[in-house]
This record gives sequence, C-alpha cells and structure tokens, in this order.
Amino acid sequence: MVMDEDIIPTESDESDEHDPIDCESVDVRTAVLLKTAVAPVWSDNSCRNTHILIDEGAQRSFVSEDLARKLNLQSEGTDILRLSSFGDRNKNVRHLDKSKVFVETDAGQKILIYVLIVPTIAIPLQNNIRHINRGLNYLRGLKLAHPVTQDESFEISLLIRDDYYWDLVKDEVIRGNGPTAVSSKLGFLLSGPVSDKRDKSLMGTSIFNNLVSHKTEEHKIETFWRLESIGINSKETDEDDTDFLETYQDTSIELRGNKYFAKLSWKQEHDELPSNYTVTRRRTDNVIKKLRQDPKLLKKYGDIIAEQERRGFVETVDEKEQKGGKIHYIPHHPIHKESSTTPIRIVFDCSCRQSPSHPSLNDCLMDTPPKLNDLTKLLVQFRANQFATCTDI
Repeated sequence: MVMDEDIIPTESDESDEHDPIDCESVDVRTAVLLKTAVAPVWSDNSCRNTHILIDEGAQRSFVSEDLARKLNLQSEGTDILRLSSFGDRNKNVRHLDKSKVFVETDAGQKILIYVLIVPTIAIPLQNNIRHINRGLNYLRGLKLAHPVTQDESFEISLLIRDDYYWDLVKDEVIRGNGPTAVSSKLGFLLSGPVSDKRDKSLMGTSIFNNLVSHKTEEHKIETFWRLESIGINSKETDEDDTDFLETYQDTSIELRGNKYFAKLSWKQEHDELPSNYTVTRRRTDNVIKKLRQDPKLLKKYGDIIAEQERRGFVETVDEKEQKGGKIHYIPHHPIHKESSTTPIRIVFDCSCRQSPSHPSLNDCLMDTPPKLNDLTKLLVQFRANQFATCTDI
C-alpha cells in the first residue's frame, strides 16, 4: 500500500563496506490516491456502507473485525496466513477466521467476496480525494466510486484482492493532468498523484530518517564491558521476562486440592499442531518390541507408567470418548541408567514431528525464560572472593 510519505536515502559522507551507513532523508511530495470506493457491503442479512480498497497486488481479501461485527459475519472455518514485514525474512503465522461478503454494484448486482477477518486492515488514510476538483476538468461529470467529502481521513474496512479486480473494473480509462480514472461497477476509481501547489495540506509529511551503525570495534568494547559486569550489575533482570512470569503465574497456574495444574504456554501464532497418531503408534510398537527382549526392563517400564497413573501424572483416555479440543500424541522411550533401583526412566519426545513440514509440540509452545542461575554468571562470580563452595540436593 502506498502512503503519502516516501523515504529516499541519501549518501553519507563516510561509509564502511562492512557496516551499514548513516543516512538521513527529507522528502516532500504530492499525495497519491489509491483505488478506493464506498459501496454497500452485505452479509446474509445485514448491510453497511463501507470504505473499500481495491488492491491488484494483494493475494487475499480482508475485512476488519469492526465491519464483521456490524454485519454479524459467521466464521466458515479458519485459514493459516504467513506474514512477513518489508525487509524481514521472518514469517509470523496467524490463524484467521474465514467468511464471505457481497459487494453491491451501482446496478444492484451483488458480487461474492471470500475474506479473512483481521483486527485492522490499515491505519486511517488521508482523504486527498476532496481536492481533485481543482483544475481537473477531465474529471467533471464523472460518477466517482469514492464520493468527494470534506472528511480529513477514512478507515478501510474491506480490502479486495487481485482475482476479484476484473469482476469490478471495466475497460474505460480516462487520463489527464492528475489522477487516472478507471471505470468500474462502483463508479470511476481514481489512482495516481494529486498535485496542487496552492494547497500545502496535500504535501507529504517531511521525513527524517537516521540509521546509526556503530563500528565493529565499538561493538567489541560494549560486549567486553557487558561480560565484565556479569554478576556485579544489580539490574540484570529482564523486565519482559518478569512480566511474562507474573502473567503466567496469575492466569495459567491453578491449585486444585493438593495439586497444582499449569497450562501449556501456547504461542499466539503457530502452525496447526497435527495429532501425531501414526508416528507415535509406530514408535511405541518399536519400544515395546525392544523391551520384550528383556522381560525385567519391560515390567519395570510398565511399573513406572502404572505409578505415574496412580499419582495422577497421567491418565488413561478412551479414544471413543474423546471430545473436541486439541488431540496430540507424544511418543515416549526408555533411557537406560547404571542403577540397581532405577535402571530406566521414561522420556517423552515433545520434539517429534509427524513430517518435516509439520510442527512439533515444542514448536508451538513459547520459549519461556529460564529460572535457573546462569552458569556464566556463577563462574565469573568465583573471582569475587577467595573461597567458593558447591552444594547439591
């Protein structure tokens, strides 16, 4: 989406090919119109006049949560969307509700649009279309898809993707000394620059962009002093970690009787977790087959599971009685120990994946901050006094 402000980096006086350069930019330009329209948007039983953005570069269509609520849209399932911001290789995964709306044309035709529901589509756009009648005679008499109002800004509630573009747009194109007008079933869509030297409100906001990069030597010195202060600096607690732990303790840990129950810390955005039934069943069969070669270990393995069930750590689940929610099977296997009392212990593999393209349980859980003392800090603190002690529980 094109905004009023553009950023153009300028050359810096000094640069290093191994470091990002300092740059600053100030740019003042005319405003740009996007293909926006105002039209009735329908659900099955409700209608609202809506600000619409038609974007030939969009791969999905979106409706805002506010409009979805006003239209009483019903979810028709969910879809997984992978998002990455400009210049960022990392992709965020979001699970969004799917639905459908109908855009009513000037002729009364209702065009079906399948949409994903998102909290917000874009920040409010400046209403530059209110200035188009100044000296643009080639636009006079046209029925515009976005009516001229004196509102300073407006908020997009529906974004229509490229594959619906030709369902709405016609062939007629009108060009002049300003924005281009394209005929559509909603009226003429305007796009392109709006130029009026008499009105400074049309000019883009000045931008000052300063990207500062320290030299490699400065980074090394900073790292050195940070290491030197380990165990000495009293302000070492990460506020984000503290906030997370406090929130988790207040909302996700519950005392029932004489036991504490802690919820899993799911990531807000994660790929859909598969059941892992097939791979877990196969690995369990292999574990039992190997343990049968040593009946004592097989019995000990069964005794451990029975003890865990007796103490309430695990429980038997009848597959026929499973009701809703997430179902995910975790494979387990024995770890042998040189001990007469506990020759084996059971380990659950939460990193197991159904396939390379599917996530594991660990992939879907948050990386919570560690509560153990940092080993580096402990070792560095050995120099603080003459003697050091070590204990074990």
